[in-house]
Amino acid sequence: MTAVAPFRVTATGIELRMRLTPKSSRDAIDGVETRGTESLLKARVRAVPGQGTKVPLYLLGSSLFGAELAAQLGLPYAFASHFAPTHLHQAVATYRGLFRPSEQLARPLVLAGVNVVLGGSREEAEADLHRLKVARVAALYGRAGQPLTDEQAEAALRAGAVQHVEQMLTYSAVGTAADVRAYLHRFAVEADADELVVVHQATSLEKRLRSVSATAAAMSDA
Repeated sequence: MTAVAPFRVTATGIELRMRLTPKSSRDAIDGVETRGTESLLKARVRAVPGQGTKVPLYLLGSSLFGAELAAQLGLPYAFASHFAPTHLHQAVATYRGLFRPSEQLARPLVLAGVNVVLGGSREEAEADLHRLKVARVAALYGRAGQPLTDEQAEAALRAGAVQHVEQMLTYSAVGTAADVRAYLHRFAVEADADELVVVHQATSLEKRLRSVSATAAAMSDA
């Protein structure tokens, strides 16, 4: 029997069957391999992201082990305090205390994650924050891959589920652009951070883009 082509046209595009050899010394297409009535396109790639560009490395973590590893390797350390804040201060202190200079970095560089919920007013931001908590509870406490309904999530919040969600959102700047600016400055000092990783929590793409622009403008005016 004649082998079929290694591709087929579908409703959404072209489906291609391939046998890919990674970590090759070159990028190449080696032709078509036939297996009975099936055929595959054979290719090889140099699967090395950023090869030759000297992309700077950062280590993101939320534990003391990550802090120790970043310090030993002489890498910048980013702490995921925007959702796992528990060990922020201890991890930063550990990293700074154990840091060894490297070819990439001469002195410690700490980045700390922080949430931003920005609104036109404090009340609007607080309302968005509550909707975000409802959405997070719905996702965290759903069963069999199905999130809770908003009504079920609201009930879970009233029953105490909010404690875990509140802990995840410990470091959050909530309010107007001025409120956010003031909080971010305080947080950077409290976290002993050189830079901040700002996560814009929003209930829509439009609000997230507005939050990014307003925060950038507020911080540039600071």
